[in-house]
Amino acid sequence: MKYHWIVIETLLDCIENGVDEKKLRNATLQLDIELDRCLVGNLPTEELERLKSTLERLNYDIAHNE
Repeated sequence: MKYHWIVIETLLDCIENGVDEKKLRNATLQLDIELDRCLVGNLPTEELERLKSTLERLNYDIAHNE
């Protein structure tokens, strides 16, 4: 559940304070690290992949709207 909060807090921060690309990259990195841990431990990754995808879509939209 803590990974959901990473995404939720990042999205709320973007809404309240504008997009901070550094914070967005940091949140994505946190999910990447956990995703790697799951892969090494042969644990399910689908949920983390969906959460990471959400942040990547935001990052993609930012990059293409500048």
